[in-house]
Amino acid sequence: MIRSLIAGALALLYVVLWVWWGGDGTPLSREEGEAFVAELHRIHGDMGANPEFYPNLAAWIARDDGAEFVMVNLETFKDDGNAAAEADRRYARGIVPLLFAHGSAPIFIGYPSGLLFGEKARNVDRVALVRYRSLRDFLKVVTHPAMEELTVFKWASLSRTEIFPVRTFWALNAFRALTGALFLALILIALFLRRS
Repeated sequence: MIRSLIAGALALLYVVLWVWWGGDGTPLSREEGEAFVAELHRIHGDMGANPEFYPNLAAWIARDDGAEFVMVNLETFKDDGNAAAEADRRYARGIVPLLFAHGSAPIFIGYPSGLLFGEKARNVDRVALVRYRSLRDFLKVVTHPAMEELTVFKWASLSRTEIFPVRTFWALNAFRALTGALFLALILIALFLRRS
């Protein structure tokens, strides 16, 4: 009886996590896209320093397929010491719960350890990869009411950032976690069979 309850609870947890991480994959409609853009204008204005934002977003919405993607963030911090660092911490404390609420999460954060060639990476202080469940979820995050305050913290910490979405073609970044989960599953199965 207890084994059945545990197995049922684990199966239910797996389904919940599967749905949370995967979403329904439905592309944005034109009306949804227009509503999100209007809300972005209200919260963020005309994005004066980045006039290409709205045309690029409109093109992205038009070709949305509802699939997950990873947002690449190449960030350069402001050179004002503790103030920028504190603003960055406050932004992170607010944005991470919003990401999780929409089936999204930071999957990599790193700092350059050198430069081999190329000029665009010369002033990059941090690289952050954020996995979004869908374009809809990204837009729900950036139009959330909390973003009005969080955006202030973001730009108090950064002097510039390059942001672009990418689609996974192939990745092995979860190799250790996957093999660990496989071995754990095999151990649990062996223990279960041994007790049967």
